[in-house]
Amino acid sequence: MLEILIIFLFSTMMFATTSMSLILILALVVVLNIYFIIKDKIKVKMNSITFYMLIIFLLANMKNVFLYLFSNLTLFSLLYSFGELYLFFLFILLIKNRDLNKFQNIFKYAFWGGFIIATYMIITKNYIVLPNHPIVLMLPYVMSNKINSVYLKVFLGVLYLSYGVLLEARGVLVTYFYFLIITAFDEKRRNTIFKLSFVTITLVYFYAISNYLDPQINELLTNRPLIWRYYIDDIISNTWNVIFGQGRMSEGVAGAAADEVMNYVQRGVKEEYSPHNFYLYYIYEHGIVFTLIIVFLLFRALKNTNSFKPELMSFLILGFTSPMKIGGFGILSLFFTIYLVLSLNDIRTKVSIET
Repeated sequence: MLEILIIFLFSTMMFATTSMSLILILALVVVLNIYFIIKDKIKVKMNSITFYMLIIFLLANMKNVFLYLFSNLTLFSLLYSFGELYLFFLFILLIKNRDLNKFQNIFKYAFWGGFIIATYMIITKNYIVLPNHPIVLMLPYVMSNKINSVYLKVFLGVLYLSYGVLLEARGVLVTYFYFLIITAFDEKRRNTIFKLSFVTITLVYFYAISNYLDPQINELLTNRPLIWRYYIDDIISNTWNVIFGQGRMSEGVAGAAADEVMNYVQRGVKEEYSPHNFYLYYIYEHGIVFTLIIVFLLFRALKNTNSFKPELMSFLILGFTSPMKIGGFGILSLFFTIYLVLSLNDIRTKVSIET
């Protein structure tokens, strides 16, 4: 039952491009929540990091209520924001006290689903979803420790890389390579590599933004510096926006970002562009203070011993170039949320809160 519902959730999020799709997702989330509340009798146990994250997100949503009442935030945006918090909490309910290895069977089903969709798209050239979505679906299984045979792991890895190249899913492929690199080292060296990677990529990120009109940089990063610069300029135009954010971005803002890219490349592009950066997303919506607290809590989670640290590290690196959020309605966001909750659930800590 669990596997069927979650795979359906994965599939729905791949096609979530309209309000009706999001309504369907919310309905499915409610069904999942009711199912597991009845099954587990609303008994929630969590460590302190998980609890603080939920509180911070709840406070951020209270700020969004204020923006809805006294500013121009729409009701749909407010509900969307609460939906993200709801989905995050839902996965805390789903994963707690479960066999984490058994839960990872979902990744195998997602892999073959992504493989079928990717094969269809490659053969027919009919892109029924974004080209990188099937590759994202396949990623967790090739990163998991559920593949016992070395030969099968190598075969699936080569298959994954081949499909990723054919569908030009560069960001996801870089994430997979990064995962392979850090898993080759012990935990101490792994932590050092991650910190150095994070600092280095941050510096490269600011260099790309400062040279956002450089054609070579835009070619390498598929015009992301133009998008980043647009959102940063919008954020720093108002001190309130810098500190507290301005709520979920409107379609008008995302459309204006697409116009910025279109004016540069002089050809048709997508109708809307999100910030394409996990950290910039939160700075835009909730401000620098909230973002720093969330990043601090994420790094605190990484300091603890848990079985899913390499996967979470890889997704945090992917976050520099990808549109994902905790509890977000998107396939990347969904997997990131699952890995975050798996990591938090697997933390060895004496501090716990039970309701």
